[in-house]
Amino acid sequence: MTDAKHKFSRPRNKMANVKRHHTERFKGYRLVERWTNGKAAHIGFWLGNHKTSGEVSKLLADGTSQETIRAMIRRWRLPMQESKSGYVVKLDTYRKKLLIREASKRGITPEALLKRVADCVIGDRLYDAVLDDKHG
Repeated sequence: MTDAKHKFSRPRNKMANVKRHHTERFKGYRLVERWTNGKAAHIGFWLGNHKTSGEVSKLLADGTSQETIRAMIRRWRLPMQESKSGYVVKLDTYRKKLLIREASKRGITPEALLKRVADCVIGDRLYDAVLDDKHG
């Protein structure tokens, strides 16, 4: 009776008992793709720069879907940003040190201080009072 059970049972998937790495993705029969550290780093970088999973998927341009990226974000437990919009402000070393020093005096982060300054200047339309048009 044991032989009859095995004779008519479905063939087992040979890959079923193999421990898989969490970054493996199947692309067809027995073709497995793993994410490299570089790809994971790019995804983290783009997400840190307020890109959405759809935008990251388009930037990768390798067939990775936005659903897969969202699944990996959950798996890696990455914090999701509340706001998906923002700007990158590049400062030279001297101005960065000044910003850090002033923020520490006020007990806030440099990012929070820069946001407060921008909010005040933009909200009160103080462009002419702050800018002297020397820096083009």
